[in-house]
Amino acid sequence: METKEELLKKQSEVAANEAQRKFNSLEEDIIYYASILESMHGSTVADGANEVRTRRLLNNYSNLIDQLVIQHPTVDGLIIYSTQQDNHITRELSNEVLKYDPRESFIITTPVHKIRVIVKVNLENYFQNHVDSYYLGSDGYKALYAQDTFQILNGQSEQHEINYSPSLAQKISYDVVAGLKGNYEGTIIKDGEEIKVLAAQYPFKIRQLNHQYAFVFFLEKRTIVSGIYEAYFYLFALLFLLLCVLMVMLFKFSKETTESYQLLSSTTSELNQLFRQQTMLLQESNSFVYYHDAKGKIFKVSENIESVLGYTEEDFMDNFRRIFPHNELRHVRQKAKEAVRTRKDYLNFECDLVKKNGEVIRTKNFERLYYDEDGKLSGSVGICTDITEKHLAEQDIIKSENTLRSVLESIPDIVFIYDNYGVFQDYHVKDASMLLMPPEEGLGKTILEVLPGPYNVQMMEALEKTAETGEMQTREMQVYLQGGKKYFEIRFIKLDEERVMSLGRDVTSQKLLEKGLREAKEAAESASRAKSDFLANMSHEIRTPMNGLLGMIGLLANTNLSPEQKRFIQVIRDSGDSLLTIIKDILDYSKIEAGKLELNLTDINFREQVNKVVNIFSALVAEKKINLKLEIEESTPNWILMDRDKLFQILFNLVGNAVKFTPKDGDITIKVTSEQILNSNIMLYFTVSDTGIGIPEDKISTLTDPFTQVDGSKSREYTGTGLGLAIANKLIELMGGSLHIESEEGKGSSFSFTLFVTVGEKPIDKSEVGSPTEVSLPEENLSALSDKYPLKILMAEDNEINIQFMSIIFKQMGYIPDFAKNGVEAVAMCKSKRYDLIFMDNQMPKMNGLEATKAIREIEGDHKPTIIGLSANIFKDEIEKAYEAGMDDYLTKPVKIDQIAERIKISYQNIYG
Repeated sequence: METKEELLKKQSEVAANEAQRKFNSLEEDIIYYASILESMHGSTVADGANEVRTRRLLNNYSNLIDQLVIQHPTVDGLIIYSTQQDNHITRELSNEVLKYDPRESFIITTPVHKIRVIVKVNLENYFQNHVDSYYLGSDGYKALYAQDTFQILNGQSEQHEINYSPSLAQKISYDVVAGLKGNYEGTIIKDGEEIKVLAAQYPFKIRQLNHQYAFVFFLEKRTIVSGIYEAYFYLFALLFLLLCVLMVMLFKFSKETTESYQLLSSTTSELNQLFRQQTMLLQESNSFVYYHDAKGKIFKVSENIESVLGYTEEDFMDNFRRIFPHNELRHVRQKAKEAVRTRKDYLNFECDLVKKNGEVIRTKNFERLYYDEDGKLSGSVGICTDITEKHLAEQDIIKSENTLRSVLESIPDIVFIYDNYGVFQDYHVKDASMLLMPPEEGLGKTILEVLPGPYNVQMMEALEKTAETGEMQTREMQVYLQGGKKYFEIRFIKLDEERVMSLGRDVTSQKLLEKGLREAKEAAESASRAKSDFLANMSHEIRTPMNGLLGMIGLLANTNLSPEQKRFIQVIRDSGDSLLTIIKDILDYSKIEAGKLELNLTDINFREQVNKVVNIFSALVAEKKINLKLEIEESTPNWILMDRDKLFQILFNLVGNAVKFTPKDGDITIKVTSEQILNSNIMLYFTVSDTGIGIPEDKISTLTDPFTQVDGSKSREYTGTGLGLAIANKLIELMGGSLHIESEEGKGSSFSFTLFVTVGEKPIDKSEVGSPTEVSLPEENLSALSDKYPLKILMAEDNEINIQFMSIIFKQMGYIPDFAKNGVEAVAMCKSKRYDLIFMDNQMPKMNGLEATKAIREIEGDHKPTIIGLSANIFKDEIEKAYEAGMDDYLTKPVKIDQIAERIKISYQNIYG
């Protein structure tokens, strides 16, 4: 039983692998055939050489190819070759559009001239003939499984109605789909009778048709069991018969011995010679012996011809001419006549033979010729060997070499082949001017001898590593040729155990492009750094005097002034605030462009923040009698995790523009809705609409460009920098949304945008927890601050206006600080005197604030003063540098008196508790 299971398993596996190999061989031959048509594009498809090549291809696959269709750009229509049942091949030209089932055909298209070769295969005929060579006995069945159906392939089973039990069919179907081979025991229904069987299947995929198949072979179990008992019975009968025959032979032996001795002596020599010949010829496998008479006619063949060609001895005699395809028999006879004419003792030749199932095989033939005393042929004995696999392997090698040569011809690379020691053995070079020497002069030399240093050592090391590991190695080198300096990329690839190939490609243009891009990138980065430095300096140079200006204005406003003087001071203060806003807008947009703006996410009371923005414009809205309406959808959460300052800046710009451009008695509507996206994520939808002057349609697309206004004339009615919408648009994009503008001139505008945010949580009331790092600032007399928080203060500042301003502020709080006009003075003063609090300007002559802070922190001693940085630079990276240098806090100019007071209180608590 196990032997039969193994037989089924092996036969199904061999059948599947052979079918798969047949299709792969067909595809390779079609590709090679198409490449020949491609290379002969100038000639006609129907010339003699192409016609012979086409018919040879069809004959080689006569039981598989049904139709071969060629679509050639030089031919008007389709050339169709068809194979008939008698192996006759027809050719016709058709202008009709042909449709082919992809399950029974595949297409090969050449890359250059787009020549299409369409192959339609006869799967039923091929599979039927293919499995005929696998014998399972009278009670064995061969089937093809495809697309959930079984197709019986052996002829005798067509006389019976066979069905498969659902369980067996399901097991086989599951394994085939999973790509697994398997052995099974189950039942089939044969002519209504349930029969137990052994089954084996082996799946295979015909890649060219993109379908999965499996050969399924069955054997009835009862036949296996009964066969064993029959074998024992016949063996016993045979032994009994042999015993009887032996007794008879022994009885007659004595009588016939004398007569047989003479006959035996005369024939012994002939038999021995015949046996020696047969033994010599049958040493090769898959062969059969044949005998010719004096006229060249075959009169006897060995019994194993059936295993080679599928014919019995009698069938072979009757169909002798049909086993030779086309003119093959004529060529064989010409070789035989030439051998007889020259009285050769041996004849060797190869030819194609057609098996009984239609398959064409390649054979190697060896014949021993015998002559009589007159020198005439008396007969011959020959052996025919199937060498199809060897022949196909040789053809594959030829195809591979042709393919490699085609690839080499098509690539622009310089190709060299070496042995494992770096010796040049072969080359493929299209342009010898790209080499240091003619390629033929380098043959037999090593890399170390041909290439200049240090590249010869580098390339030799790469070759040795490739030969050792099998991994591709890539190196670069530059050489000076007649055309100038060239850059090459060299790739080393292992061909086999004894050879390595290198592919050299000219990458000079790529290197020049990379250099240009690198220089352009460096130039752009340099320009960006220069821009950032300019903005930082501009911020410092403008904000520093503004700090003194606005500070002094604040101090002046607290003196006794007339109403008219107070009005003048308010105008100056408003102008200063407006200038600071413009500077802030410019710096914000610069940070956005540089990608340095980041989100600071906190839980905020969303409704409260939106109302704060609206309340800012309440006075101006009332003055212009504008009807301002705010609508927030009830489902919108109260607490949202987002950047509060960015939301404020977006709404401040959009609502401010709406108020600015809406005339008296106009309407402004702010509407907010929300939509839940995933879990706690929501999308906020904002719309700010007004009945203002509107925007011309051709101006809408440029509104978000920086420094752009609808009315750019010098006589424009509405002022501004043109940065508000540009900043708002960039902030919206930063927060995962987009801005959409709709407007009609004379009727109003609508600005809508979305923000992708997360539902937040109500924060813990910090006043109840009591944070040790925060100091409450109750209303109190600042003049007594120095009595409550006595500190020794150093002020490092180089601007005279700021020195005067800060002196007045400290004087009002009761402090008399020391002043240093540069970093060097500040460090020296800290070494000679102990200070509790230092206000350090960042940009000072001789030594800046960061360097001075580092130097102060390095002064030995237990006492470490609190250092507060002062700067007009609001860039985040500059602030981070301040903290890295050792500063405890950072204030951006212009500073206010309450900020100074707060830092004094915090510093005192940190030092003295």
